[in-house]
Amino acid sequence: MMQKLSIKEKLADLKKADDEFVYFMAFLYALSTGEVGSIDLIKTAQDSGYGKFSNTFKEIFRLGVGWGYGLSRSCEMIAIKFSDNTDPLKQLLVKLAQVIRLGDELRIFFTEEMSAALHNYTVRYERNLESQKLFLEMFYTISSTAVFMISGNSIHDHAHGQHRLFIRIYDFIYRRNCKHGFIYRDNVCHISKGQNIFRK
Repeated sequence: MMQKLSIKEKLADLKKADDEFVYFMAFLYALSTGEVGSIDLIKTAQDSGYGKFSNTFKEIFRLGVGWGYGLSRSCEMIAIKFSDNTDPLKQLLVKLAQVIRLGDELRIFFTEEMSAALHNYTVRYERNLESQKLFLEMFYTISSTAVFMISGNSIHDHAHGQHRLFIRIYDFIYRRNCKHGFIYRDNVCHISKGQNIFRK
């Protein structure tokens, strides 16, 4: 029975897929600069160790060369299997099929695709960073409110000589949130200082 992934695990999987796609594109671009043919490029890419991307090229090579369908048609056949039209791998295969069919230079094609992959990755990275900053501001607001509530109730109880249980509860919640908040803040600060390696 398959276990449902948490939101955190799903986001981690998405980030890993984005990272791998950029690295895989960089690998294909590096191969294309060697002026290799389409058969050699796909043959080498199938053993590159980039997860589903390498496995996809392995299937393309098997159908195109092993079964004689041709690389262009094989790319289109594999691309049809992807239901999501926005999947970057599907878009790559559709365009690669046309390039192979028309005999265009792979180096020029992968140069443009590499630039597009870096741009898309940068945009998504910055969007996620802004979302994390928003959550951090929300945490600060909640923490500030908790501080005033605890302080006000503490003064009130001190003046009346009472000790209420919910003050301790507020104090416990506040301390717990602060602990996680500082960890979250440090992670966000680390990311914000984590230089965009794709900008020159």
